[in-house]
Amino acid sequence: SYNRDRQHRSYQKSIAVCCSSSKIRRQVNKTPLKNDHRKFSIPGEFHVDDLYDIYMQKHALDDLVFSTEFQSIPNFEELPSTSATRDIVASKNRFLNILPIDTTRVVLNLLDDDPATDYINGNYISGYKCPNKFIATQGPKPDTCEDFWRMIWELEIKSIVMLTNIIEGASRMDVTVTIMFYYMTLQLIS
Repeated sequence: SYNRDRQHRSYQKSIAVCCSSSKIRRQVNKTPLKNDHRKFSIPGEFHVDDLYDIYMQKHALDDLVFSTEFQSIPNFEELPSTSATRDIVASKNRFLNILPIDTTRVVLNLLDDDPATDYINGNYISGYKCPNKFIATQGPKPDTCEDFWRMIWELEIKSIVMLTNIIEGASRMDVTVTIMFYYMTLQLIS
């Protein structure tokens, strides 16, 4: 449980989510979930006015309900990630244990028939009643920044949400992970 929670936090910090493109939804429409996983159900609909009460109920008893719900989420390590472990693309993965699942991975257009150029560490994620609404991908590395922008261009992605810091781990004495500075900053001239 501790290891899975730690891995979950590590995963959360290593992704950038690229939102919403009509082109994305036309790509892959497969789900990686199989019937042999533990029972997992998406919470039902509720009115927004009830959100606080539902949160407080789940937060009671030292977050027991949240913990139980989190533990019921299927473990995707059991699903194949063979595309991500090919020798020609292994260096494109920031972490060895956070790999895209073959059935929902983002496949880029090949460049010059080079089989390594179709790979980016990213998976499609379905939104509410909308398959393949989002893409979750690792923060770009120096050698994957071009792939990241190629994905944005090819899939006509209109929004990028970054869920990580540029530098991770420096304050915890961990190995420092640096995300490639892939965007421009604006400086105001006064």
